[in-house]
Amino acid sequence: MTSTHALRRFPPSPDSDGTLPRAVIVGLTSTLLFVFLVAEVFSGQAQRVPMFAVALSTLIVSQVFVPSARPSLRFPLSPRNWAIFAFLLQLLVIPVLILLFGPAQSVLPYMPSDRSINEGLLLEVAAYVGLLLGLVTHHRLHSPEVSSRVSKLWAPPAWIIGALAAAGLIGVGLRFGSWQGLVNYVRFDPSSLGALSPGSASLRDAAATVLLPLLGFAVILIWCTVIDTALPGRTRRWWMSVLVLSAAVVVASSVFRYERGPAFVAVIGMLSAFSVRIKRIPYRALVAIAAVGLLLVLMAGSLRSTVYSKAFGVRSAIGVSAVAANRQVQIYANGAQFAGFTIDMASTHHRLYLGGTILPSLLYPVPILGKPFRSNSGPTIYNKDIYGNPVYYDQILPFSSELYWNFNVPGVIIGFLIIGYAIAALDGAFVRSASARDAFVFQYVGVWIAFLIVGSLAVVSQMALYFMWPMAALYLTQRLYRNPKTGPGLTNTAQAPSRAKGPARANPFG
Repeated sequence: MTSTHALRRFPPSPDSDGTLPRAVIVGLTSTLLFVFLVAEVFSGQAQRVPMFAVALSTLIVSQVFVPSARPSLRFPLSPRNWAIFAFLLQLLVIPVLILLFGPAQSVLPYMPSDRSINEGLLLEVAAYVGLLLGLVTHHRLHSPEVSSRVSKLWAPPAWIIGALAAAGLIGVGLRFGSWQGLVNYVRFDPSSLGALSPGSASLRDAAATVLLPLLGFAVILIWCTVIDTALPGRTRRWWMSVLVLSAAVVVASSVFRYERGPAFVAVIGMLSAFSVRIKRIPYRALVAIAAVGLLLVLMAGSLRSTVYSKAFGVRSAIGVSAVAANRQVQIYANGAQFAGFTIDMASTHHRLYLGGTILPSLLYPVPILGKPFRSNSGPTIYNKDIYGNPVYYDQILPFSSELYWNFNVPGVIIGFLIIGYAIAALDGAFVRSASARDAFVFQYVGVWIAFLIVGSLAVVSQMALYFMWPMAALYLTQRLYRNPKTGPGLTNTAQAPSRAKGPARANPFG
């Protein structure tokens, strides 16, 4: 298998003929408009969220007139598609759930007014506009010649992978202390969270937090090596190796305070790398995987809620029923009611912070060094707004709300413009990946940056600090060994753009 295997099968430009045709977009949006009108007629909740019409109109206009905002069919698991999917959740799915079932209050001290919920939805629309500007800006600033180059990270030798695995095992030992500690964690015993509480700041805990993710990353590198060394006639032994290593990645990524994020994003990265390097996964298979994955996520969320409730007295939704699923989707996607609550707090309890919470939120997950900054961070302020005197800071402040607290609406648009630009760059690098390792890394980083659409800066900072620094080391190594003719991390081999793609760059909105 050559380094351009993926490029021979898929064109290098993520916003070329791999995107949805305009006719399909118009058909889908017409259907959405029909659904909205039916909801207006038959749902008493429809009158409560009139700004849903603005959100839906923004989605429709962007899909019809901004090609860079359309999802790619050739790369359904690309970083750009995840960003679009996240905003579809916030601007379409969550409002529909609110129309049908009403807003989920969760642990909020009160349900925000209808006006606040509508203002929260408009804040999310402003964030989406910022993302669109970032996607379009990246598209216009990068020529087809640059976009057709092939990304390639440095391949670490076997001894480095072994060292990473050994360091990760040391982290497991430091975290759980004994075999019984690990058994308690697997049994969902609340006592296993004792060493994981946010007040813990010992050097041992800090070392464990830094070393533990290395085990999963080492297994991922082995998995990527197996994928890249696949022969045309793949044997049963190769398939078994892939399955066993995939399970090992999930297990190694599931020992972080019962957090589902690391394992979930690792699975997405593996599916993406497999789809790019071996065989594109059919859409029906992706739908089946998504259905099973959603069930597992809901079950894991129920178990996690039970453990945290017993350990810290945190109120959370439990169960795997349809009602619980609706609540979890609204809660974990940070629906407009949560943005509305933060707008209420900004107008009644907070001043304009002018960047005062950004650095503390970035440093929030840093052991020991980050402790002096946590009291001024966005998550701390948000959890105090909710709980008053929180025992555990478990609620996630939406990044759009933190930008609003600091810089008002212009800050939200500019902040998400930067996010959109970064996602577009990672999306292009993912499409041009020359190995499974490259595809996994670019997808992994891209998904976590897209998480800022529904999540918090502190969570992404935590992932970058503990999970992405080995990936950053790969990138820095490639900078040291870069090819002067093609630039850092690029090879000389690339597929020439097709003739049909040339004029597409003239579109000012693409």
